[in-house]
Amino acid sequence: MHLSAPNSPYLTWLFLFLFINLFSLSLSDSDPRISQAGFFCDPIRAPGISSIPTFTGLMQNIVQLVNNNTWGVYHLNISNTTAQMYGLAQCYQDLTNTDCQLCFAAGRNTLPSCLPAISGRIYLDGCFIRYDNYSFFNESTSPSDDNVNCSSSYGQAIGNRALEFNQSVGLMIDNVTKAALSNGGFAIGEVNGVFGLAQCWKNLTNDGCRECLEKASREVIGRCLPNREGRALNVGCYLRYSPVKFYNDGERHGGSGLSTAATIAIALSGGCLHHALTLCCLCRLHEMVKIQTKAQ
Repeated sequence: MHLSAPNSPYLTWLFLFLFINLFSLSLSDSDPRISQAGFFCDPIRAPGISSIPTFTGLMQNIVQLVNNNTWGVYHLNISNTTAQMYGLAQCYQDLTNTDCQLCFAAGRNTLPSCLPAISGRIYLDGCFIRYDNYSFFNESTSPSDDNVNCSSSYGQAIGNRALEFNQSVGLMIDNVTKAALSNGGFAIGEVNGVFGLAQCWKNLTNDGCRECLEKASREVIGRCLPNREGRALNVGCYLRYSPVKFYNDGERHGGSGLSTAATIAIALSGGCLHHALTLCCLCRLHEMVKIQTKAQ
């Protein structure tokens, strides 16, 4: 018996309709965590030659590293000038490849507003980007540049619950800090409904990671509690605690295989595109049904 697929325009439009909705569902599960946790621009301005071409060239090289490895460092020296720039970008290891690209794109879009400052750093809740005019790749902490963000939309722990909450935060931070040091600089964890994430930049040694996370732990506990959410934003690491689960379980996994440009374009226009294509498919399906009904 010979079997063949029905050659029906109706089925073609039906399959397209199903594909659009299934694809949009996969995008709706995406969470690149692009909320801004900290943004810092150096008050010193770069003299002479415009720093914009240098920054652009730096980011063009770093984006390739991020696409391939989810992190990267690069030094760009413009020939026949004194202009040079060092850059680092890293996604947190629980992000998917697609979410990493989206987070990096969001940070890269904001960071140029620092120019012509000689340096800038942006911490999003899913990634980090920095540029500077000197090699900072071995820095784990900085007395002038390390910060905390204690703002919380969840308020403060008060009364009898404050002590229990503070203890849970302390235990959770201790757990993720220790776990990160034995897991390549990354860990997630939960204690009594308090969730946390620790991430060192991959250019650091294990000793540098330890120094950074130990300081981050002291600072976020000492300065943020009893706030129900806090972040340590150090030059070598990021540490966060929260009463809600904000991270993905396990480390990052394979992305969609789309190019960065395609991924960003789809994410930014996905809602409008989805509705327009769905409407188009439904209208076409309706016309096809009417034509087939009349033919019968």
